[in-house]
This record gives sequence, structure tokens and C-alpha cells, in this order.
Amino acid sequence: GVVLTMEYCDDTLKNSKKATAILQLPALGMIPKILLNPGSVNLPFVQNRLLEIITQNIEQILSPNLSDKAVKTILFISTTDKEGKSVLSGNIARKLQQEGKSILLLNYSKKQQAAKQQKKFPLLNRVLGYADPRIDFNNAFLADASGYLQSSSCFVYNINEQFYTAKNYTEILEQNGITLSFVPDYVLIELPALIYNNYPGDLVSGADMSILVCRSNRLWADADQAALNNLLPLTANKMHFIINGVELKETESVLGDLPKKTSRFRNKIKNLFRFQFFSKNQI
Repeated sequence: GVVLTMEYCDDTLKNSKKATAILQLPALGMIPKILLNPGSVNLPFVQNRLLEIITQNIEQILSPNLSDKAVKTILFISTTDKEGKSVLSGNIARKLQQEGKSILLLNYSKKQQAAKQQKKFPLLNRVLGYADPRIDFNNAFLADASGYLQSSSCFVYNINEQFYTAKNYTEILEQNGITLSFVPDYVLIELPALIYNNYPGDLVSGADMSILVCRSNRLWADADQAALNNLLPLTANKMHFIINGVELKETESVLGDLPKKTSRFRNKIKNLFRFQFFSKNQI
């Protein structure tokens, strides 16, 4: 009863399906929590496959409409801080680069944050038998983009009076004294949180795609919706979202049964409760 009540009263974004109903935006995909101990689940495969799906969705959406356009501009936005824009934009840039695309990643200057220290496995989780909730801060997925992208394709820009007049990425480069030696296929620009900062309207309206990044474990408040509503008239139908930090079990809606090491006995019991008695039989 407690579990059912908690599930019914859970108003967080949680997963792509629930977030779509709340945000009224099309989803590009989801990214799981980067757990320190994911158990028997093959987490590197899961996070890489989900990232491939997101990247493929982006390319499929942009390519038909912009086949003749040399540079495609993608904005990464969030309503509040610490939603995961930097991590996602960096990893999407890396994936596009691995596919042979030339990339330019622009992140705004931020205050340096102290390195996060790993906490101990909570005693209550141990006693009740819950999974280890700690995040693997040393995971390559969470690394700073400047550590794996070439210095010529990753830059930091300053937020000042000039920034709010920028109409495209080239003006941002000029404002910060940055010179490129190539023409990028994709330009990925991270914008500061909408609730706490203004944004350049011409840059938003001229972008080819805007991606809203949201944490799965947060409530979507009136202030978030108000900030998004102010932006939507500029983006038309070019706004999509990615739900970040979902529970691993939620990714089964995209990947099916997660690749993990389980005993034959456990698989049989699972299929028994799902009434899949002959699921392994070949046609």
C-alpha cells in the first residue's frame, strides 16, 4: 500500500512518457543515473546506446529540413541550474564527432565548483535492501568536455551586454575574440538557466533546434512553465526535451530488457510472472 501510494503521489518528471504529458513537448530520449554500483546491469552499454538514439533523433529531425544548410545550430537550455546541460551537450558533441561531423561547442563561463566527494553507502538503504544510490563522479560520461574534445572545437564565452545582442554563433565568437579555422557542421550552444538569466532572442529564434534538459527527480513548478512559455513563441516547433538521470528500470521502455548477468532460474521465474512461457522459441 505504501509503495502504491508513493507511486500515485509521485509528481516528478520521472521518465519520457510522464515528462511528455507534463511539458507538452516531443522527447528526444533519456539518460540514466550514472551509478557507482549499477549491479548486474551493463551501464556503459546502456548509456552509450541511449546517447546514440538521442544523437540519431537529432540528425533525423534536422537533416530533412536543413539538407542544404552548411551549419546547424542547437541550443541547450534549462529552467534551473544543475540539470545536466554541460554533460549532455558535451557527450552529444563527442558522439557527432565520432560520426565524422565537425563540431563547435560553446559553453558559458561558470564559477569553478569544488570536486564532489563520494559519500558512504547510506545505512538505511543497506538495512532495507535498496540499491546503492551513489553517483560515479569519475565516470567518463560526466567528465568535462574540454578533456575529450579538441581545444579547437570547444570554447567558453562570456555573458555580458554584447551577448544579449548576438544573432548567431559567429557573433558570439567575435565578441569573445575567437577565430575558427574550419566551418562546423554542428554548433552546440549552452545557455544559462532561464529563470535566473535573460537570453538573446534573435539567437533563440534563429537556432535550428532547442533542447530542454530536465532532471527526472524534480517537480515541474509554475515558475518553470512560465519561463518555458516565454521562450516557446521564439522556437516555434523546434523545441524538444531530454529527461536526465532516470532510474535504470525506466530505460527498459526504450531498450527492452536491460543487458545484465542473471541466472537461468531467475529468467525463468521472471518469464513465468510475465506469462512468457515460450519467449525464447524461434520462429
